[in-house]
Amino acid sequence: MQLTPEAYLQAIQSDRVYLIAQGHEIPVHKALLAFYSEYFALILSQNNPVKSEDGKISLPNVSIATLKQYAYWTYQTPNFTFPGDAEIEQLQESKTMLIDLWIFGETYGVARLQNEVMSALCALLSTRPLLLAKADITAIFRRSPSSYSQLRRLASLILVARAQVKNSPVRIEEYDSPIFGGLTSMLYRSMHTWYTSVIPEKKKPKLPQLLQLQSVQSGLAVHEPEPENWVLRLCGISPAQAQCGTSKGEPIELDD
Repeated sequence: MQLTPEAYLQAIQSDRVYLIAQGHEIPVHKALLAFYSEYFALILSQNNPVKSEDGKISLPNVSIATLKQYAYWTYQTPNFTFPGDAEIEQLQESKTMLIDLWIFGETYGVARLQNEVMSALCALLSTRPLLLAKADITAIFRRSPSSYSQLRRLASLILVARAQVKNSPVRIEEYDSPIFGGLTSMLYRSMHTWYTSVIPEKKKPKLPQLLQLQSVQSGLAVHEPEPENWVLRLCGISPAQAQCGTSKGEPIELDD
């Protein structure tokens, strides 16, 4: 479900909630927070005895850069595309930003953000798989809350695809830190088994085509739950309404 322009205008009439990261406060309207995030909907629910204090919610382990990107996304969908002539430093920064946003979405229950970011990551890494360095994969396994998260699956699948190249330097043992208890190898073997059993040997696609396969996209997608009834009413939407429009509206100004 997405907000119509009318529902968006109603949503921004709601109170503002201040999200706090690294000592900085970013205001986001309550209705929008709850509409897109199961976590924030629970925190802000009238039935929740543990409410945010004075309209503020602290987000530990979240950078202010990530929070600003999330707040911007809440009001207006960013264009997660990258020019073909972009410098490698710009692509590295974009990759890191996308990984941070996906983990934010996983941590705080923002499924739509996860799916949009995953599409952008697939597009970026399908043509530049080496952008995903060992440090990135280690960080993904260390920071992603879910043992079998879609982001971990993506990292494992890219390693599998890179390992198929003749004389590939990929050695999964190098990525399997003891702190993960063998989980990296386990996921790698799982994705490798899928890769070798589902895709015929003579028709092994290159990475760009692999990441476009419907079976891959389905496996990397996160279920997007419907907002709760009280959230819909806050946006001026009848809970019985079947569908909404597609507009998010305009972004608010964010302090530097």
